[in-house]
Amino acid sequence: MTASLAIACLATGSIAGWVVRSVFVEAEISRMQARMQRTIRHWQCETARARARAEQLARQLAAHTGVIPEEQPRSTEDDE
Repeated sequence: MTASLAIACLATGSIAGWVVRSVFVEAEISRMQARMQRTIRHWQCETARARARAEQLARQLAAHTGVIPEEQPRSTEDDE
């Protein structure tokens, strides 16, 4: 009787531990995904700012020199 109770408690404890660990791991994964999305949005905004600044400088150069710079095609992931 005591042995079967000990085995049942051990099994119940193992299952409860696995469930608690799974919840914590899923929460950590969720936090890491949210952080990665924030990082991606940050660098997308930085890229947009850099492109806007490059276009502004190209317009200033064209206005100053009278020469329109050549358009360079943007690299896309499909090209690779």
